[in-house]
Amino acid sequence: MKVAEIRERLQYFIQTAEEKKLKAIYTLVEDDIAEQSLWEDESFVSEMETRYNEYKSSKVKTSTLEQVETKARQAAKYLKRK
Repeated sequence: MKVAEIRERLQYFIQTAEEKKLKAIYTLVEDDIAEQSLWEDESFVSEMETRYNEYKSSKVKTSTLEQVETKARQAAKYLKRK
């Protein structure tokens, strides 16, 4: 079955489905829908662009994953000693 046909059949199904089935389908795709809408949010995209530009221009201090892991291990050791 081609993608266009799948879309058409799904659209028809969604338009005619009972509430219970719609809720079940929505539950399956809810996380994907939330992900998509996040990148459509202008304020979110603007904030990400600002942060990226600050990172690229070295205006903010960043840490590598290894540095973060090291600091976390040190903090955990410190807390265990208490």
